[in-house]
Amino acid sequence: MNLRLDVVLSDITGKSGMAIINAIVQGERDGNKLSKLADRRVRKSKEEIANALQGHWSEEYLYELKDCLELYELLQTKIQHCNQQIEGMLIEFTKDSKNNANEVVLTKKQVKGKNQPRFDLTKLSYQYLGVDLFAIEGVSVGTVLTLITEIGTGIYKFNTAKKISSFLRLAPNNRVSGGKLISSRTPKGANKLALALRNAANTIDRKKKEI
Repeated sequence: MNLRLDVVLSDITGKSGMAIINAIVQGERDGNKLSKLADRRVRKSKEEIANALQGHWSEEYLYELKDCLELYELLQTKIQHCNQQIEGMLIEFTKDSKNNANEVVLTKKQVKGKNQPRFDLTKLSYQYLGVDLFAIEGVSVGTVLTLITEIGTGIYKFNTAKKISSFLRLAPNNRVSGGKLISSRTPKGANKLALALRNAANTIDRKKKEI
């Protein structure tokens, strides 16, 4: 429809974007009225937003927009239900835990992303595993959830870092001949925890480069 909401808003699924899209689906076509729905914190002016919302109001595309909006809202609801289920299971797993999170000062990290779980994962993961995983640089909500779902307390079966690295195929396969390193390749693997740890390591590497 030649509407360029993505040009004037950094995130069209944010508060302003969803308000405008909902208004369009409900029948509003006036760009000036639609621009007034944008939050005052939006950097673009109301005039710029109104100009970006001048398009061809094609019935077939409006139908497609309505359909996509309904699917998006359904998926958001499912994500919320999934997060609630995860929280409930963690509470159940930790109800008899001897790891009292109230007795320690846990790391507080800002949770970024609208689809991230909003429950206190820092506290629940400490009660479950007995360590503050968020104190580790590069570790995010996704890293912790992946560790719990993929291996859980089974990680304590590995009594050395070398053993867990080998299990996850993170340890390089060094080929040595005559006391010299011929090659050093890390075996490929599809383990989700290994992937999460690689992502955490890449995050640390990017931060170091930025410094």
